[in-house]
Amino acid sequence: MLKSRHNNNVTAFLVDKKKMQYAARIFSVTIGCVFFITAVNAQKLTYRIFLNKDTIGILNAERQSHKESVSYILQSNMTVHKIINVDVEYKMESDYSNGKMMHSTAYQKINKRVQVNSSTNWDGTKYVIQTTDHKTILKNKNINYNMCTIYYYEPVGITQVYSDAFGKFLNIRPVGTHRYELTLPDGKRSYYNYASGICFQVESEQVFSKIIFRLTR
Repeated sequence: MLKSRHNNNVTAFLVDKKKMQYAARIFSVTIGCVFFITAVNAQKLTYRIFLNKDTIGILNAERQSHKESVSYILQSNMTVHKIINVDVEYKMESDYSNGKMMHSTAYQKINKRVQVNSSTNWDGTKYVIQTTDHKTILKNKNINYNMCTIYYYEPVGITQVYSDAFGKFLNIRPVGTHRYELTLPDGKRSYYNYASGICFQVESEQVFSKIIFRLTR
């Protein structure tokens, strides 16, 4: 009886661990960058990340303008306490020239193990996309809106957002006043809320609960 109960506890632990690791990877799709608009070339934002009422991390982002080009850097750290600790480190960078994305990278570690390592590069005629799982080519279509710019510009009239981590476009649609629903690869949804064209809050469905990113400055 004791052995059976021990085996059941181990099984439950492993299932929870896998769910948490998968949720953390989907979490990386939701992340991308939000900024208070000023006249300066560098714009910075800080998001506080909540699970229920608990603060579990911080998201820092920076946008830099250089004449005809714009670069974005996003970094976050998150720790979820649920049976085991899940530590998530994430970094995304993307570069735009005249409104067209030229290069992006997405990198994520969960408990020090690399889970996402993706890049997208414009070579002059096409995009070469290398994700953790596969390599693909994107022709005859520009990337003008991705998981960084989604925080800076309200997606008015936009139906797709490029996911740098997954190397594919995700569908987005309005579901209220200045509120948009993004469908993730696993069918879960994230909701982006805007004020004066800037995203101030994101609500992301996860297997264990809902994660909220809330702009603090």
